Amino acid sequence: MVADFDRWVAGNVPDEIERYFMLEPDGAPPRTRRERVLTDLLRLLGAGPEAWLADYDCGRLAGSLRDIERELAPAPAVLTHLRAGASTFAAAGWRRVRSDPDRLLAFLAGTSLEATEDGIAVPDLHAVLPLGELMDCLAGDGLALYRLRDLLAGEKAAFDHAVAARRDALTPAVERGVGRLFEAFGPPPAEYLAAFGTFLRDARWLPIVLGKLASRAGLRDGFEGAPSVAEWLWVLAGARVWTPDDVRCLVRLDALFEGSPDAFAAATLAAAGALALMEPGSTVFAALSLLLLARRQRVAGSRLSDAEREGKVELEVGELPLGPEILGLHRRLSDLPLDEAGARCTWTYLGNGEKGLWQWRMRKAVEGDQALRRGLAEFLLAWAPREVYADLERLVVAILPSGDELAFLRALARSPDSLVSLRAGCLAQDLPFETPAGMPHQPRSNGQPGKPGAS
Repeated sequence: MVADFDRWVAGNVPDEIERYFMLEPDGAPPRTRRERVLTDLLRLLGAGPEAWLADYDCGRLAGSLRDIERELAPAPAVLTHLRAGASTFAAAGWRRVRSDPDRLLAFLAGTSLEATEDGIAVPDLHAVLPLGELMDCLAGDGLALYRLRDLLAGEKAAFDHAVAARRDALTPAVERGVGRLFEAFGPPPAEYLAAFGTFLRDARWLPIVLGKLASRAGLRDGFEGAPSVAEWLWVLAGARVWTPDDVRCLVRLDALFEGSPDAFAAATLAAAGALALMEPGSTVFAALSLLLLARRQRVAGSRLSDAEREGKVELEVGELPLGPEILGLHRRLSDLPLDEAGARCTWTYLGNGEKGLWQWRMRKAVEGDQALRRGLAEFLLAWAPREVYADLERLVVAILPSGDELAFLRALARSPDSLVSLRAGCLAQDLPFETPAGMPHQPRSNGQPGKPGAS
């Protein structure tokens, strides 16, 4: 019966020109809603699904079918004919545009999509599209894959399961997509990362984001039209897996602290907490750096809000492992000229004897804990101005006394921070640590190229 009806349609439905003259003698486009719906019905009846591709995508075709059913109440045979054609249209149409992710997504948009075990269902068009093949088409574009997921209505578990099954093939594109989130009109970063959280690990996307933040920090238009600095920092605050190099990169982006201090503090504290067990020295360094930035902002701004924020940061640092000890170091470090009010700090009034006593007290405060020693040493390497570092290099040497710390200094010599890398590399090369063979390493004499100023 369906075949008989299809043959009748082929022989009796008028062509494009005839339709217009039937509806309006002068051939003008339809003027009323009912005329438009009738025109759509005649177009769909008069041409096969392959021809519909010139005028329709899934959303528009689904809307036309709903209007036809509501406005014209066609006979069951007509509805059956249209639904069969719609299913064929969906199955053939996506394959025609499959090589272009943007065209493919535009073709699928505008109608309800559902992820099932069998594929992507398009209920309005009575079609099911192969999910695996769709993913293969989008495998090179992480943002397109996200947009397909975003088009789905209701539960997305079947889609996520299919993505996880193709982890190896999709991970490179999804990781590249993280960097593209910095472009305008991308999806919200937190939502993108959550969509692929089953296999996009913190250790993979954190360096990408930190690298992008570093390249845009301080640029007036670095985040124009794209997610803000604060939004990115709050995303970082949700990360659970950090490396020491990640922390070093973050805390040295002090320009970001000025505009988004609360989000920056949240990200830094999250990093410090994540490293507390595996790399406690990095926790100490991160906490001391955050305390310094909070103090700098309070001194520079002289606002009550800045003072309150500094107090809040101190409370949160105090809850970290070694928190009280870190705060004790911070109070002693406030004697150093490390902020804009440095000319008025205690250090400028001290003679050599008093400076020596200050260094002895600082050394005694950290000598019983390796994490405190390493965190303080890295802090001084990173933040001490040249004149202050010339005074404190002797302290850095004193708090890294054994051959075991040579590996630590060599790790710092590979730091992404150029200043830390050069200072640590110079110390690792010239200080009298024990060599692996047990023979003492002879430092260069004073005045040799590359020799630090203090011995």
